[in-house]
Amino acid sequence: SYLNYMRGYYFFLIGNDEKAIDFLNQCVNYYYAELDAILGYAYLLRGKIMDKKGKRMEAVINYKKCIKLDNYTHAIILAEKYLDNPFQE
Repeated sequence: SYLNYMRGYYFFLIGNDEKAIDFLNQCVNYYYAELDAILGYAYLLRGKIMDKKGKRMEAVINYKKCIKLDNYTHAIILAEKYLDNPFQE
């Protein structure tokens, strides 16, 4: 859901990655909206957090899920970028 994504993004911004992942997982697992733009951003953000934690394979999986949505959002462009060069703060 959009609200879970926003909560996850908030916790990402303040540096609480564990809580961010919890909300992003809820967003992904319970996403039933027809428009999947937020879902793409949730995958992207999960990938960024995994890169921060040094879990590159998990990050790549999330970036690929984002790209696979093929929904013409900026998230796809960023996911493609982070596939080549891991996210760094």
